[in-house]
Amino acid sequence: MKQDLLQRMELEPCILMTGKSYTHLSQDVIDYRWNMAVTTSCELKFSVAFKNDGRMVRDVFDASDMQANMLNRRNLHVVKLCGEKELEADADEFEREDYAEHAVKILEKVAGIIRQGGILIIEDFQEDIVSHQVMRRAFKNLYEGQKQVFFFHCPDPDKYVKDLMNHGIALAFPESFNEYFQQNLLDEEWDYGESEGKTLRFYVGAGSKDKAVQKDTVVEIEKSELLETDSFAQLLHINLMQEVRIPNGMKTDYFYSFLKNSIRGPQWYGYEYGFNLHRAFEDDLYKKVKKGLENVGRQGNKPLLLTGQTGTGKSIAIAALARKIFWEKKYPVIFINDPEINFYA
Repeated sequence: MKQDLLQRMELEPCILMTGKSYTHLSQDVIDYRWNMAVTTSCELKFSVAFKNDGRMVRDVFDASDMQANMLNRRNLHVVKLCGEKELEADADEFEREDYAEHAVKILEKVAGIIRQGGILIIEDFQEDIVSHQVMRRAFKNLYEGQKQVFFFHCPDPDKYVKDLMNHGIALAFPESFNEYFQQNLLDEEWDYGESEGKTLRFYVGAGSKDKAVQKDTVVEIEKSELLETDSFAQLLHINLMQEVRIPNGMKTDYFYSFLKNSIRGPQWYGYEYGFNLHRAFEDDLYKKVKKGLENVGRQGNKPLLLTGQTGTGKSIAIAALARKIFWEKKYPVIFINDPEINFYA
């Protein structure tokens, strides 16, 4: 199962969860390409430790702040289960109850996120506010048999962890995640795809009157220019569209990952390998989009709205369209995945 975990960490969104005693985690573990970090620590230096040249860090203190784009490796959300401040030592019964309820609500949000796809690595801990009993309550409604929660440094699982294991929700390992990482992941070559250099390269030529430069013109933009939008918007660029190469013998696994994770956001590699099922309506959608692009600024040119029942493939179709427009090398493409954005403000 440990080898299976290695593969899943490569293919699926991966969250690290730890308690107040986190300083034993190695810098290599902290610098790994996590999609989110969750902790009971309220210390600012916990978040600071996760910031590096490849990513920004944003603290999240409340369940209401946990939006659809939480699993972002470049804008890492550090979820503080206990909020901004530790519980006062002289807190009364009701204050303690409210404090614990706050932590439980956030943890349940984390469970809801991985329920849709992803795994949770827990460097095992037991605390009054977030105990194994609390964890079981949050994770018990995950899909049975999917094994989405992995307890490390847990040599003797108690009844709460065992119940999650019996339902195929969790696995427990005696060694620490530091040890596991050192033995299995430290020598892996991994990066953020676009972490090298300070610029992003994409195509744009639609504004030129010279037909010779209306396509295939590579433009570079400083990454720093996108700092304010990086958390919710993704500028499609050459490295991003070509960053994944499926290893020999793993096409089936990547196909499953494409289907499972496309609900969260575009899995660009899947279109390169033909994992998406092309539907007839996509041809009409493409024609309408092209017409709109060619008539930007003209009266009567309106936005398009794609609607349909859940599970009919709207997200996959839109991502396929975005990729197709990108590779036509004429228009820049920005993909926004945040339902909270108000375009009319």
